[in-house]
Formats: sequence, C-alpha cells, structure tokens
Amino acid sequence: EDCTVIIAKGTHRWPNEAEIARKVGPVIGAVWKVVVHDPDDDSVVGFRGTTARGTDVYINKQFTGADIRIGLGGIVTHYMAGYGGGPKIMLPGVASRKTIQANHFLAASKRAAQSEIDGNPMYEDLIEASRLAGMQLKIDALLDVNNQLVDVIIGEVAAEHRAAIAAYNAIYGYEVREPADVTIACGYPLENELIQSCKAVLSSDIATRDGGTIILLASCSTGAGPGFAEAMSAKPDISLVWDWVREGKTTPTGGPMVARVLGVFQRKQVILVTTGIEPDVVRAMGFEYAPTPEAALEMARRSHPSARVTVFPAGAAINPLRVAVAV
Repeated sequence: EDCTVIIAKGTHRWPNEAEIARKVGPVIGAVWKVVVHDPDDDSVVGFRGTTARGTDVYINKQFTGADIRIGLGGIVTHYMAGYGGGPKIMLPGVASRKTIQANHFLAASKRAAQSEIDGNPMYEDLIEASRLAGMQLKIDALLDVNNQLVDVIIGEVAAEHRAAIAAYNAIYGYEVREPADVTIACGYPLENELIQSCKAVLSSDIATRDGGTIILLASCSTGAGPGFAEAMSAKPDISLVWDWVREGKTTPTGGPMVARVLGVFQRKQVILVTTGIEPDVVRAMGFEYAPTPEAALEMARRSHPSARVTVFPAGAAINPLRVAVAV
C-alpha cells in the first residue's frame, strides 16, 4: 500500500491530468500516490555522487529514499544515447535540470549516436548515474507499431537494456547495405510535434547518401515544439548550439536536436510535408516545404530522376543499422 508512482518527465512538458490518468490507469491511480517529477525544484532532489565524466548526479529523493526502487519504461531507439529505455528512466527521468544538462552536453561527441552504446560517453554516463541513483530493477516494454505489447524485459539495468536492445532490433532494425538517394519517412509514432518527428529525419540520415533527399511526413498538430522553430530559424553555428546546451540557454532535448538537424541540412535536402506549421515558418527553419506527398515526390524527382528509394512508414521507430559490405 505504501507505494509511490513518479512520472519521470525529465525536462519534457508537464503532463495534464488526463494524460497522467491514462498512463497510470484507474486502479493504481486510486490506490497509490502519483507525483510528477520537477527537474527545476531543487528541494525534491538529493546528491548521489559524481560520475567519471564529471556529471553531478541529483535524483528525486522520493525515489532514492524508497526501500524498493524500480524503473518502468519502454525500449526505443535514441539519436544521442543510442537507445532509450534502460538508464534513461533515471537520467533524465527523475534527475535535476543541471544533471540533465551536464549529461546531454556529452552528446556533442561523435560517438554519441543512434544505435551506439559501447564507447558512447552519454550512454556510459547514464549507466553510471542510474547505478548511483540506486535503481534495483529495470522493466522495459517492447511495443509494436500499433502500440501493442510484444515483450517485457526485466533485470539489472545494464544487462536488461542490452537484452531489450536485441529484442527491439529484431523488430525495428533495418540493415543499410546501400544508402538510398531518397528516403521517405513518416514521423509516426511521434508525428504530433516536429522536434520529436525529426527523430525520423535522423534515422533517415543514416539510410540516405550525402547529396540525397529526405522527405518527412508529419502532422505537427501541436506545432514545432518549445523553442525549436526559433532556434532553427536563427541558423546558429552548430558549435554555438552545444555551448547553449552546456550553459542552459536551450532545453537539454531541444538543443541537441537543433544541432543534429542542422548537421543533416549541410549534407542533404530535407522536405517537410505538414499541415500543422505555416509554410513560411517551415522554410525559415531551413526545411523545404511541400503541401502534399505528391508535391514532395515531384521536388525529389527533379534532383534524382532515377532514384533508389527507401520508405519508413514508422520513421521515428525504425532503426537503420550500418552494415559493412565486402567489395
């Protein structure tokens, strides 16, 4: 009976009551205490130690003070940490903003990349922080593209996460043997907000040759995301964006996404098909705009009349894996 559910929102937006109720369910919501972690309230976090990479780890005290400490999440791909799930329930989930900022600045490393965990400084920092936090057990759910449960992986965080990654790639892994000229990707299942939909752009980047074209289809029904359009429209130098992350002048999630998408723009044409953002705003951010998929295809044909094309219906979930091919 003496159980508390902590909504591990990190620095993402605050969930509303309906979202919390849907997440927790009526039975648990009626019996257990439910709280939302606030990364900006220093009174709710306590110091747990410093990682080898210098991240001071401040974690929610309700979690660290509990007798039994379990993390519950889901396995996904991640463009900086390699994969979501695993240790990310602790950091950024229930960490302080300054802890999150320190960890996310490690994503400036080229080793902090999608599908990479060994030698990824951000990921290794996350694993160390989760152990400092005292998480005893991690549970990750694996969902299919229809959000139906496929598998549940349980165990000590590092071992559990590697098992979860293997299960994830058995469904979502795509071996890239020859990069495409054009990749068409839907932002699903994260298509409501552009900053989240851009995870499909970063996956498509792995599968598309330099000089190629990426077409992103996303509703963007809630817009571009906090501060994303403004930061993209400023067209800052990428090194400056990482300074913003370190200094807390941008969000720990928004800043790295801006830096990564700007990097894609330097090498590839990116066309956005959406009804949720005005065309002038889309173009100001650096995307090319198309009102329909047909219009986007016509734009791509002009650059690639005989194109090799890859299509990702669930672009934000697919995980392109680079494969060395013998010549």
